[in-house]
Amino acid sequence: STGRPKGVVVTHRDREAFLTALPLEPGERLLAVTTLSFDISVLELLGTLRAGGTIVLASPEQVRDPLLLAGLPLEPGERLLAVTTLSFDISVLELLGTLRAGGTIVLASPEQVRDPLLLAGLLESERITAMQATPSLWAALLEASDVDLSGVRALVGGEALPVPLARALHERAAAVVNLYGPTEVTVWATAEEVGADWDGSIGRPLPGTTAHVLDEWLEPVPPGVAGELYLGGAQVTRGYHGRPALTASRFVADPYGPGRL
Repeated sequence: STGRPKGVVVTHRDREAFLTALPLEPGERLLAVTTLSFDISVLELLGTLRAGGTIVLASPEQVRDPLLLAGLPLEPGERLLAVTTLSFDISVLELLGTLRAGGTIVLASPEQVRDPLLLAGLLESERITAMQATPSLWAALLEASDVDLSGVRALVGGEALPVPLARALHERAAAVVNLYGPTEVTVWATAEEVGADWDGSIGRPLPGTTAHVLDEWLEPVPPGVAGELYLGGAQVTRGYHGRPALTASRFVADPYGPGRL
């Protein structure tokens, strides 16, 4: 979330709802650049490594989970380049999403993340198939190098994606997905595949997530009329840790279904 730091209470249920909606394709190679300092994901990663030679995060509950990965799913064989620190919610995808699918995480060092040329070399040497990064990082990578992204799915989020950058990525990458979502709705809430004629849309809600543009009375506004975007569904978190008043002011009962917006 933006502004003054707030501790958002993300449950395992919220995380699982997000992981089931990952927009990634079979054959991805994701490079992870997140440091393994402290976080529950570190424990889960180490626990998976201790269980066998391949890194697959699959608890008995996940094996029994009837939900399928939707959109562009992660599959065994993925190689994901992670460039996000554990203090940001996007690392949930990079670490847990990749491991849950049976993929491989490639961790970039802080120096590699800061240097576009080093990052470009890592993308190529590690045969990366997917990387998630902000528009700022993607722009720096394109401007500083001629790295071959023809086998890489570019996942873009965390900032508004400028149309010129989207077109440049579309010309060089295997595919481009624009992603939007606040931490309060567990990382991503909407996704849009970027084509040559993409107009800046944040796309449609991920499976299990709802999106409404409402007025101040929580009534839908007509097409073309400005309103507030309200997100609902399984990925909505419990609220802000230790801040009940703020939680009550930001989370409201969903008038169109169970749960809150």
